[in-house]
Amino acid sequence: MKLKRLMMAIACAFVMSIAISATAYAKTGTYVYDEQNLLTDSEFEELENQAAQYAEKYDLGVYVLTTDTMGDNADTGSGRREFAKGAYEQRDLGLTDDKNGFMLVIASTQRKYVTYGHIPDTSRNPFNEDSMDEISSDVKSRLKNDEWYEGIKVFYDDVGTYLDYFAENGEPWSEGDFWALPSRW
Repeated sequence: MKLKRLMMAIACAFVMSIAISATAYAKTGTYVYDEQNLLTDSEFEELENQAAQYAEKYDLGVYVLTTDTMGDNADTGSGRREFAKGAYEQRDLGLTDDKNGFMLVIASTQRKYVTYGHIPDTSRNPFNEDSMDEISSDVKSRLKNDEWYEGIKVFYDDVGTYLDYFAENGEPWSEGDFWALPSRW
């Protein structure tokens, strides 16, 4: 009788561990690395598809990484950038021989985020301080309320706006060009 109860307990524990692991897996695609499982499956697929379109159209990988922490130096901008750079290189991200890419990293437990860009040919860089400030402001306004999907979605939308502007004008958007971005109204 004791053996039967023990076997039943082990079987229940095994089934529960499978059920828990099936719901807590990290979603990893080509462009979206949701290690914290902050996105639903449909949100993940939508963002992954949007990033794939940018890659095809602009030869620029646009990535998102969700993680629990960016380490001990996350309180400094340079510490967050170093973490992002390491994550970018560790995953061998980027397109073309230059490994062109732009990434948003969200550390949900620490409540920190950072953007990181790797575009060695500055003449092909669609981002500048003005566009980075706009992206950061839009992302922060969503993330501060734990609106994970909305923060990532606005990141992708903003990046697309600046990529389109650069493709049409041959230079990055700047604050004085605000009215040239109708999708920002």
